[in-house]
Amino acid sequence: MKVLGAGLHVLVVLAWLVPAEGAPPFTVTADRAQLSVTARSAPLDQILVEIGRQSGVEIKIESGLEDSVTKETTTVEFSGLSIEEGLGRLLRQKNMILLYDPAGLSEVRIYVNGTGAFQTVKAQGTQAMTPGRREPERPNLAELAARLDAMAAAGDEEGTVRAAVEVLERERDPETRETALSALGGLESVPVDPLLRVAETEGDPDLKIQALQLLIEHGRSDPRVSALLTKLTKESDSTEVREAAESLLEDLQEDLQSASPVPAVAGPAPPGAKTPPAPRRR
Repeated sequence: MKVLGAGLHVLVVLAWLVPAEGAPPFTVTADRAQLSVTARSAPLDQILVEIGRQSGVEIKIESGLEDSVTKETTTVEFSGLSIEEGLGRLLRQKNMILLYDPAGLSEVRIYVNGTGAFQTVKAQGTQAMTPGRREPERPNLAELAARLDAMAAAGDEEGTVRAAVEVLERERDPETRETALSALGGLESVPVDPLLRVAETEGDPDLKIQALQLLIEHGRSDPRVSALLTKLTKESDSTEVREAAESLLEDLQEDLQSASPVPAVAGPAPPGAKTPPAPRRR
């Protein structure tokens, strides 16, 4: 089992959920590695929904369990447990199937006998609230960079890509996104699709240019890259982005032209060379 810690889910959010009927609040702090829960007679389904939201782990229940999970309340308090152990405390005697991907735990299935259909758990009548509108804590950039660098140094390029891409998809903080892009810049192979998404949607000009440079490095033969560069040269609102796109497009076109094979051109026969006879007609 390979579990990626805070390098993947670096944003830890403290959330208070207040049920519509005024049940006591509860707190959840979760990522794919650790789980902390404090609850006093709190609805179990709401706790599971919040764990899934924060950690990115999909939590499903078998048909036939919806009513019991929706109606069940729990009182529990623990901190810093592995997410597997924490879910075991919450679900007690319920059966669980844990599914993993290279980044760690990805899906939890709660079941009776495993013969029914599974659906993602949903809370009934909840309203999310953050006390005093407190902002989520920003990730520790030095720690994030160190973790990504350590993964790359260990030869886990696939894990580094997954972690960095997930940071890019989940985080909006420019410095955090820059750290993830920098981690991708040190790898030999990076998939083009997530870079295209960043380059197309990124609002920060510097980060957009950084993503475009990575696209040239890892996707120069992909026609979508040249199409995006061409589009940005005409439509980008940023002068820096337009100029960078023009420069990168010129370099890309020159590289593609130089890499294209030059067709051989037959020249005149050297003096004294004999011309092969034409084939006879029968």
